[in-house]
Amino acid sequence: MRIHLSKLSFLWAVSVLAVAQPAHASLVYEGVINLTGTGLGAVDTVLTIQETGAGDGVESGSVSWTGTADAATGPDVKTGASQTQTILALGPVDALRVIFNPNEPGNAAGQAITLDNLVLSLFSGSGSVLFTSGIFTPITFLDAGQGTGSAGFAFLLDSAQTTSLNVALAGGGLGSRYGLSAQASDATGGPETFFIAQDISPVPLPAALPLFATGLGALGLLSWWRKRKEKRRAVAS
Repeated sequence: MRIHLSKLSFLWAVSVLAVAQPAHASLVYEGVINLTGTGLGAVDTVLTIQETGAGDGVESGSVSWTGTADAATGPDVKTGASQTQTILALGPVDALRVIFNPNEPGNAAGQAITLDNLVLSLFSGSGSVLFTSGIFTPITFLDAGQGTGSAGFAFLLDSAQTTSLNVALAGGGLGSRYGLSAQASDATGGPETFFIAQDISPVPLPAALPLFATGLGALGLLSWWRKRKEKRRAVAS
């Protein structure tokens, strides 16, 4: 199912105007990134799913924040230590990426794994939904057998969508948390892990600070000029 840019812009505008409703945006596939040292326990893994043995090759699950604890739902969610957990939203972001790290060594070439759905959510400290990513385009990965923690596929919120997320972050106050929901098919192994890379934007200096720094610079230059002038007078005398 495709969504036109005009429709996406309309949905984004509605989400900003309707303050009582969660904001919406879409995660888009950015590309392959080669990563090492990103296995369970090495990064803040948000979601881990693995087929329970039903034989249908489908994996699904999600994690959300209730205001007091994580709530993992779905038949294929791994809930061990460091496997599935919401994470704190550290602050405004320049670009937020969700990294999908599949582990499907048993799949034949051309039938690795299909990521059918991926949804990013932002929860307030009290557990209310502030932001959810919208329509997701399924994508099939033909080479997904590198092993847990050794490769990743990045999904990104673009600049306009990041702005929408930052609006939600500003309204969420302290304690906001990210959660994820995902579904995959053609899975024969696992586990599949997801973590979030938060690129924190630089904090702008207060407007008065550059002026203050400029003033100090001017005073320093004036002091240097006076000392130099006094030194020249001393030499001349």
